[in-house]
Amino acid sequence: MSSILIGTDFKSTSHKALKVGLSWSHKMDLSPIVVHVADGSFSTNVLRAAKIIDKEAMNYHYRDLQENFEQQMELIPELTQDIRQEISFKIAEGPADEAMAQVMKSENAQLLVLGTKERTAMNRHFLGTVTESIVRKTPGAILAIRDHFAASPSRISFICDFSSNSYEAWRWSLKIHQYFNSEIEIIHVVTPHSDLLSDRDRGDAGKTDEGKKLLIEKAKALAQKEFEAMVFSSQGNNLGSKLKTSLLTTTQSIGDAIASHLEKNRPHLLIMGSHGRSGLKKLLMGSNAEDMLAKTDCNILIVRPN
Repeated sequence: MSSILIGTDFKSTSHKALKVGLSWSHKMDLSPIVVHVADGSFSTNVLRAAKIIDKEAMNYHYRDLQENFEQQMELIPELTQDIRQEISFKIAEGPADEAMAQVMKSENAQLLVLGTKERTAMNRHFLGTVTESIVRKTPGAILAIRDHFAASPSRISFICDFSSNSYEAWRWSLKIHQYFNSEIEIIHVVTPHSDLLSDRDRGDAGKTDEGKKLLIEKAKALAQKEFEAMVFSSQGNNLGSKLKTSLLTTTQSIGDAIASHLEKNRPHLLIMGSHGRSGLKKLLMGSNAEDMLAKTDCNILIVRPN
């Protein structure tokens, strides 16, 4: 049976992730594994070998972590005893990103669920240092939780650039629709520099305002064909009126165009691939991601290549 990993550091943000992760594991019939990473430059095995800590001290530490896990379970009153018995608790060691990637592989996990930093006026971090590092380095699908009240997403916004990784994220969009009967909006942003255009198309045309307009119109026509192919591929999923497409145009920042659209539509879940064509790929790098994603409070599913 495939599994779902739920990261925890026993803080309030990971408690939100736990509630959503357990809800999704039930819906998707996945075995839930709660993972705590004992982060550090040295593993406990190395420290024990160097006689810096002894076996008794480590056993005490592991018992303490187990108690923290059980206390966190107590904070979810809707968990029955039968459900609790299905939940595994695992302690991984090492840097968080490397440890999570290793557990994802060893447990055949389909999805990793993580909490994120709280967003305030003075704190506009994308996801938080540890979570962001895990997202960047762990292959597979990673669900970053901001709003645990949207555990059952009825509105999904899928950011698409028509790359191969984007199609993998599209398959996740369809999968989530099947489990939660969600509405799906496919979003694509057209610019004069669109990767759908050939170098010959772009040429010198993008150097003038009129030329940029012509390039945008040509890119829109190409994007519309891609939309039609994507919609056609989803016909067996009974989406019907629950599927719509949104073609955004801009001569400026892709991130700003998407952020403005998300603020108006307020989806429960944002889905995107992490490695795609150049324009979308930059959204998950540095301040571009922080600026765009700090403007929405929805949960984010990021699909990385395996």
